[in-house]
Amino acid sequence: MYFAQSAHTLEFAHNGLEAVRAFESRPFDVVFMDLMMPEMDGIEATIRIRRIESELLSSGVRRQKIPILALSASTYAEDVALSKQAGCDEHLAKPVKRATLFSVLARVTSRSRAD
Repeated sequence: MYFAQSAHTLEFAHNGLEAVRAFESRPFDVVFMDLMMPEMDGIEATIRIRRIESELLSSGVRRQKIPILALSASTYAEDVALSKQAGCDEHLAKPVKRATLFSVLARVTSRSRAD
């Protein structure tokens, strides 16, 4: 899906399994991962994406780690830690404020370019 007011193309997955399949089939600049999804939750999807990514990086198919931003209504320390352990680069509390979103995007995309 393309938004005219933005230079970005967005793709939506309806569940974690769709997110993993999308990641396997094409490159993304950033992944926003809702942690509470049907079929496969965001934690398991992130773990699988990081596993796939590791194989792609070691084989030279991809050159850099893709930032994954967890989206969750929970800000409990244990939930934040769980998302980080799964491989998320950041954990954003919903609803996400525009300024927070752009600040985090700037930070993680500059970090991934440096890796």
